[in-house]
Amino acid sequence: MSSVLESGSWHANHVGFLVAKPEVERGMELLMASPHFELLTHALTESLASRGRFVIVEGPAGCGKTELLYRFSRHASSVGVCTLWTQARPSGASTALSLIRQILNNPSLSEGAAADFRSALDQARALLRSAEGRLGGTAEMQQVWTALRGLTATKPLLICVDGLQHVDATSMRYLLYIAGRSRGSRLMLAATETPYSHRQDHTHRTEFLRLSHLQRLHMACLESDAVADFVAEYTNSEPDETAAQRYYALTGGNPLLLRALLDENTVVSGSSSSQGRSQHPPRSGAFQEAVLTCLANSGPDASVAADGLAVLDVGSAAELSQICGVSRTEMGRGIRALEAVGIIRGGRFRHPAVRETVLEWMDPERRRQLHGSAAALLRADGAAATEIASHVLVAGGTGKPWEVTVLQEAAEAVLVEGRQHQALQYLEMAHRMSIDERERTSIRIRTAILMRRTNPLASERVAEELLGDLRSGRVALDQCQAVADLLRGQCRFAELDEVNRVESELRSSCASEFAAAPALTSDAPAALTRRPVDVRLRRGWPHADTALLPERHSRKGVGPRLPTGELDAHDVAAAEATLRRVVLNDSTLEPIIVALRCLLDDGKVRKARHWCDLFMRESIQRRANGWYAWLSLLRADIALHLGMPSEAEAITQDALSRLSGRRESVLAGGLIGLQVMAQTALGHYEKSARELNRPPADSLLGSGFGLLYLRARGLHSLATRRPHVALDDFLTVGSMALRWAVDEPAWLPWRGDAAEAWLMLGYREKAKRLVVEQLVMTSAQRTRVRGVSLRLLGAATEPHKRLELLTSAVQKLQVTGDRLELARALRDLAETHRSLGETNRANVATRRAWKLAKECEAEPLCAWLLKEHDESLGQQENEVQGDAGAWTNKLSEAERKVAVLAASGYSNRDISMRLHVTVSTVEQHLTRVYRKLDIAGRQQLPVDMPFDLGGVA
Repeated sequence: MSSVLESGSWHANHVGFLVAKPEVERGMELLMASPHFELLTHALTESLASRGRFVIVEGPAGCGKTELLYRFSRHASSVGVCTLWTQARPSGASTALSLIRQILNNPSLSEGAAADFRSALDQARALLRSAEGRLGGTAEMQQVWTALRGLTATKPLLICVDGLQHVDATSMRYLLYIAGRSRGSRLMLAATETPYSHRQDHTHRTEFLRLSHLQRLHMACLESDAVADFVAEYTNSEPDETAAQRYYALTGGNPLLLRALLDENTVVSGSSSSQGRSQHPPRSGAFQEAVLTCLANSGPDASVAADGLAVLDVGSAAELSQICGVSRTEMGRGIRALEAVGIIRGGRFRHPAVRETVLEWMDPERRRQLHGSAAALLRADGAAATEIASHVLVAGGTGKPWEVTVLQEAAEAVLVEGRQHQALQYLEMAHRMSIDERERTSIRIRTAILMRRTNPLASERVAEELLGDLRSGRVALDQCQAVADLLRGQCRFAELDEVNRVESELRSSCASEFAAAPALTSDAPAALTRRPVDVRLRRGWPHADTALLPERHSRKGVGPRLPTGELDAHDVAAAEATLRRVVLNDSTLEPIIVALRCLLDDGKVRKARHWCDLFMRESIQRRANGWYAWLSLLRADIALHLGMPSEAEAITQDALSRLSGRRESVLAGGLIGLQVMAQTALGHYEKSARELNRPPADSLLGSGFGLLYLRARGLHSLATRRPHVALDDFLTVGSMALRWAVDEPAWLPWRGDAAEAWLMLGYREKAKRLVVEQLVMTSAQRTRVRGVSLRLLGAATEPHKRLELLTSAVQKLQVTGDRLELARALRDLAETHRSLGETNRANVATRRAWKLAKECEAEPLCAWLLKEHDESLGQQENEVQGDAGAWTNKLSEAERKVAVLAASGYSNRDISMRLHVTVSTVEQHLTRVYRKLDIAGRQQLPVDMPFDLGGVA
């Protein structure tokens, strides 16, 4: 095309046309040059020569039939033809003579001609009201024709009918009568018609086809090359070939839809699917309005087909007719109309926005009915549960028994694809629809497990619902175990006790019923032989009886159990094997946590950190904030085990920021507890106080996380010099841990905490008794707990017996990697050396404690050391800060032994006696050490040398 039209103009070629604004003369010129316009003009010329013509312009909605007819009528008026414009509407199809009434009231008619029409029309109305009424009498139609022919005697006449498919039956008879007699007159009839859009009797159209002077013009959507021209004219730029093809694929070449896309400046990417779907749907309402216009003007069959297709997305005429409740003939006609208008291709909508528009504007009740019918159809055809469930969800359920099962199956299927939200929707719907209490309980248990992925608070609330059902007797005996497992996974020990009690009562009530029954065979139901709920956690971690080790089976008989008591090499190897082979999901989360805890308790802290970080990254990738929070709880504990309170605070803060309803969640309470512990170690007392002053969740103190919270509160009180308050919290923790059988020092060292409070109050014997008890309960593998306990025991022991205990504590804590606890032990060791007059050793230990405290950002400990030993620590900044690997590679074995002892505060004579060498040899070794490390003397020996004298004795 050779021109660019103003906004709002439509472009055409040999199969289309250009609609321009009335004031745009260039658009008129283009129209007059189009083949369709030329054919109409030729028919008008024939009519002016008393060879009347009847022209019907056919084409799908949106192709511009109306604008073409309007432009032609203006052209006819400009050459002296009396033009009568009429437009038939769907609403007027049931009103007799509605079209003839428009002709009568046309402003182009003179007053005299209008009077003749009124007289003829009044007589026709009288006949219709008479006893012999019929659809237009011959005499009355003859009168109308006579009046029209009278007009042609003085002036050629053009009658334009827009929307022939909507003309009422009576007016249609009049048109047929007029068309049949216009052959030798100066009257021309021109009409537009949309195919497949009518449901009236086809007799009149058959009569039209018999007219020898009838001419039918066929319009269609633009072809792909014409679309490129259209876009070029509209945008004043040449589109690339890919974009032009994409526009064609999305609109089928329909000018109305194409213009709407261009009006919205919709970006069309080069990539497309086989269905031609855009990844960028329209942003405003122009395209939506264009779609609705096309559907409204394509007839009722097209609307019905569009409704069915929008619901089913893709389907055959037979399937669509079945869900829509119409005949295949009607559905076939509707599909052909949609294909002609360019909305569908290959049984699917070309543009996703079309489907969205149809669904949005569909009557809600109609939509629910169609989705219900679609679900039944798909189930009969053996479709996948996910396909059926999506329709059941929108339909709101129709009460069919199979729907609940389908929804549950679909939930598991979409869960594999990572669509947790949709899975929860299916389960919620299944729960609402189910009328079986046992089934409803199973669904809620599964729902709670899934909610743990993204929303632990919601999972906890569902668990509370189940607990209420249990109290009301709506949970079966064999389902009590599943409820208990759910509560155990949330560390809700108080509720677990209640589940145990209720199950015991249920068993007691059932005992008499089965007392006289025959002995159970191997085929007896598992529910009757199940052991009572075991709510005790032997290792103190929430998931202690979760499957882990191959040889030791849990009470469920479905997997191994994490061992209790001491950890052997087999246990640790099994834990590592578990972490290597499992994939993170709902069923493996607890075994993963148990395995990580096993590594942590065995002292393999860095391995535990590696695996925990790995699973946390996976949780983020899968948007499973609940899993992330669970793993963060353990990861923060690992950070505290490594003496990294600032890292623990950052981890807990990040996890809490991802949780909704953090104040009401039990899991969040555990995270807050660890956060407070970290803040207390860092000296951020105001921040931790603000956190503790907020009211916790009601159920928090009845859970294992509540024990963490209470311990954190006690540690904060201890750090802020309120030992009585701290002691109360620590003893409360101990009482609850004993009652719930979760008293494990590796997880909850409340005795050591209470001992520290007693020491602050001056009660050494009480502190000593608690620490000894903690040591007795702690196995040799729990090196960190034993190291901390030995430090506390040393503080509670007489000074002359303290040195050995503190030295052992330092050695054990050095192995564990807990720098903060090591710094505390070194501080106590330094004070002990100083009290014994061993100043050099005291200074070395103090310097080590200072360095570690600074690395841990433990400001309270740093402040204490500065206050007590400001002079000796003033030289800290000038010391060599190498790492163990750097200096050990420079020294020989003999030099390393001498350096370690010298850094530990031993004199040259002490070193010579300990290593069984001469003092001169020691001095020579030290000289070489100073030279290799480039330092001035023993005061600058690296403070990060291992404080382990066992290897040099």
